[in-house]
Amino acid sequence: MTKSFRQLETSPARLRVNLWIPGAMAIAGLVLAPILSILWIAVTPTENICRI
Repeated sequence: MTKSFRQLETSPARLRVNLWIPGAMAIAGLVLAPILSILWIAVTPTENICRI
C-alpha cells in the first residue's frame, strides 16, 4: 500500500535561503536611485541657473 501524507518521512529542518527578499530590495533600489538622485540635485544645486 502507499503511505499516507502523515506517514511520509520528513526531512530535517534546515535554513532555507529565500532569494525573493534580496531580489525585491535590489529592484526597489534600482527604481528609487534615479528618483532620489533627481531630488538630491533639486535640493542641492551647484550652479545658479536662474538669473533674475
